[in-house]
Amino acid sequence: MTHFLNYSAQFLGNTGNFKSFGDSKFIPRIKSDEFAALAKASTETQTLYDSFKDDLYESKTMSRMHLGYPDEGHISTYYPDSPDITKEEISIVSEFLKERQLMPENTRLRQTPSGDFDLLIASAVRDPATRDIKEDEFTLGGALKGKKLRIVYGDHQTAMGEIARNLVEARKNALNEEEDAMQADYVKAFHDGSMQAHKDSQRHWIRDRGKSCLARTYV
Repeated sequence: MTHFLNYSAQFLGNTGNFKSFGDSKFIPRIKSDEFAALAKASTETQTLYDSFKDDLYESKTMSRMHLGYPDEGHISTYYPDSPDITKEEISIVSEFLKERQLMPENTRLRQTPSGDFDLLIASAVRDPATRDIKEDEFTLGGALKGKKLRIVYGDHQTAMGEIARNLVEARKNALNEEEDAMQADYVKAFHDGSMQAHKDSQRHWIRDRGKSCLARTYV
């Protein structure tokens, strides 16, 4: 049970079975038959366990022990439905977006059957009012000359919408103007998919923390 709880804590802390720093997979210390026994607690847990049990302890293929690029055999969900996308193509698109100052933190890249690309931006809506980039489509150059890159909003739409709605409620409990402005930018970030709004929210957070520290100094 100790081994199971340790693994569960690491899984939740890393939001998965790969380390958030280092991107390497970690394996449970609890024996597989003991893990299977715990899974029999209910029909639901048994069904869930059966869906991933073969991957849980898999460690024979070294490349599958790391997050990375599909063409190098790594595990990744950053490139959905794109088994043939290459590291070179990813780098070209990344540099193209970097030049346009579009931050990558809430994006995924999908290669279409035609060889074009969709940049998926996590947001609660498919047509956001706040956008970090005005254009919806580009024509790439270099080794990808002639290929199209489309900006597609609404990735993880359901989850992002729920987060945005709860942030709206959190804003009602802001203690000061800085906290109110911070939550407002958080809403824009999750609802519209704006990373610039997320950056602005952190500026308000810093100013709010600065005021708090200054107040404590004089108390």
